Amino acid sequence: MSDQIANKHEDSEHALGAASAKTNVAAKAKPKAKAKPRAKAKPRKAPAIAACVIATLVVAASQWRASDGDYQMANLASYAAVLIAGIFVAVLLYRLLRRVGYGYIVPVTIITSIAGFALLFQYDGVTGEMVPIFRYRFAKADGQALQTIPQPSSEKSSAENHSAEQSTAEQSTADTNTADTNTADTNNQQPSHPDALAPSNTATAPPRPSTGGLVANSDSWQQFLGPNRNGVLASREFQIPQAVDQVTERWKINIGAGWASFAVADGKAITLEQRDDQEALTAYDLNTGTLQWIQTVPGFHHDTLGGTGPRSTPAIHQGKVYATTARGKLLCVNVSDGKPVWSQDLIKLGRWTQEQFDAAVTWGYAPSPLIVDDLCIVCVGGPNESKRSTIAALDINTGDVIWTGGEDQISYASPQLMTLAGQRQIVCVNEKTVSGHSLVDGDMLWSFSWPGQSNAAANCAAAIPVGDDQVLVGKHYGGGSTLVKIIDQGDKWQAKQLWHKPSMLKTKFNHTCVQGNIGFGLSNGILEAVDLNEARILWREPRRTRAQAGQVLLVEDTLVIQAEYGDLVLAKASEEDYQELLRIEALDSKTWNIPTVVGNLILVRNDRQAICYQLPSRQ
Repeated sequence: MSDQIANKHEDSEHALGAASAKTNVAAKAKPKAKAKPRAKAKPRKAPAIAACVIATLVVAASQWRASDGDYQMANLASYAAVLIAGIFVAVLLYRLLRRVGYGYIVPVTIITSIAGFALLFQYDGVTGEMVPIFRYRFAKADGQALQTIPQPSSEKSSAENHSAEQSTAEQSTADTNTADTNTADTNNQQPSHPDALAPSNTATAPPRPSTGGLVANSDSWQQFLGPNRNGVLASREFQIPQAVDQVTERWKINIGAGWASFAVADGKAITLEQRDDQEALTAYDLNTGTLQWIQTVPGFHHDTLGGTGPRSTPAIHQGKVYATTARGKLLCVNVSDGKPVWSQDLIKLGRWTQEQFDAAVTWGYAPSPLIVDDLCIVCVGGPNESKRSTIAALDINTGDVIWTGGEDQISYASPQLMTLAGQRQIVCVNEKTVSGHSLVDGDMLWSFSWPGQSNAAANCAAAIPVGDDQVLVGKHYGGGSTLVKIIDQGDKWQAKQLWHKPSMLKTKFNHTCVQGNIGFGLSNGILEAVDLNEARILWREPRRTRAQAGQVLLVEDTLVIQAEYGDLVLAKASEEDYQELLRIEALDSKTWNIPTVVGNLILVRNDRQAICYQLPSRQ
């Protein structure tokens, strides 16, 4: 019985083994099914759409609120939003095209577009509101091509002189050997040395042509911001033209790069400009625009944002011209012929190296010299706080240092002479403070905090006196304006803040013009009138006409406005509302220079051209 059971068990195992073998053979014989290809996921469009929607909202909101905030920051925010949205869109297009084998089109298109744009256009700086400027590379050269040292000529008519000067500017540099003999490197010269500058390149002035109704008081604009150094002329010697055709373009010339303005005396309009690798002090005939003389000093300043050339405006006093270059050289020459009297190196005076100065004061030396009595007041600064001097007073006849004062770092603002609480004093807007200094020895009388940084959110606007004991200071970058009362307490001075309004009179390169208790200024590029007693905005000009980072002057009852984009505008200086009287399409490129008003002449310039307009004389 047990044998039968054992045999059945063996037969069962054998059957199972055979079945298993058949199964294995069948399994091996059956081909494996191919895996289905994985479907490519469609690129998600939502992120790119969301980025575009957000960018649109950011641009709309920032530009809508820019007039109350800051156009510069609004533009930067807009650029960032558009760039980010552009990246999202480019990635989406790349993924969509890659699905059909054309993904390479996106990077090739981007690279080709950038290369083509760079081939056709060149970067030419930015506006004061950080809008990049590009110029067609192959356009006819304009005023900024005027880089060589011209030879003045007195034997031709005005029109011929202009043509000859332009031809000289465009000729080959074969004449530079001659020019070099008329310039000298002052880097290694001792201060006050009469030979620190080479003899000037001078021409004998031609016979003065008929002025044809010209009313020009040569002594009315001899320094930065005019006779009172506040951008205000008490009387207007020109009529308000009813139309542009009543304005005569007396002369128009090409000029070297720079943001200096004209100072006028003895029938000469004197300014600073960049010529080749030289910073040039130049004198033009006020009536004809003919170059009278040129004095140069080696130096070249350029900044990607700030541009090229000198920034300050010369000062004219008793037959001498005092001028500071962007590289910190102070020149004193004769008004009549440009011959040198003395020079000073303000970089060495401040114990800077040029590299230290360029790092700390990124956009070049900008303060214009101030002449007071027998002193030439200049800003100095320095790299070492323990040895730093805010300002220095030099002898106007020799250039010798009489005194130094203060310990604050310099800004781009010019020193001002004010009489506050009955005492004449020098007021300086510094890198982080505003301070008043004794005329006797430069000692600091008072100061108050005014935050800034000379290589970032810089202080550019000078202080302006209000009444007998108040100082108005403004800035951009969210600073606004403040009005401070200066009090003489006998044993000490006090600076008492009356108000500070970050949203009011946000002056950048321009200054507030004060008439009584009303201030007129370009706030964030928009002309506004402010009641200084009440710290209240009376009116603002429309956004569509705003002058941007331009300039404004007050001539009796008329505002002379230089728009950043070149237009010259006359407007009524009213407490009621903005009223434009005349608009002239003057200069055709970025203009940061302050206009000059002399009688019935208005001189404007930028880094390429200079124009003298003659308005009808006032009866």
